Amino acid sequence: MQVETGKAATAFEWRPQFLEMLLARRCFAMGRYADDFYTSSGSYQAARIPFGGVMRAAPTLAAAFSYTLNTNNGAADNPTVDSLCVGVFATATGNCAFVVDWTADAEL
Repeated sequence: MQVETGKAATAFEWRPQFLEMLLARRCFAMGRYADDFYTSSGSYQAARIPFGGVMRAAPTLAAAFSYTLNTNNGAADNPTVDSLCVGVFATATGNCAFVVDWTADAEL
């Protein structure tokens, strides 16, 4: 939608779809991250997940761990303009895994 003041309308300014997507990704990103690893009980496993572009500011995060195996206390935090950090504590020695769904919102 394009809004203008005055009595005469001007031509609508079209931008390529890829440019619109790049601009939208500056404000919002979402994804799913899965990890499995072998470790000892009580250890902490962390990963930095890139957004796939640079956001306009450090975003607000929302995350939900949809699957865990021998892990707990998962957190998604420490967002920057291009990535976020997820981590979990292992509750048992051996195979551990988790899946986290996340959104990053840097709206105006």
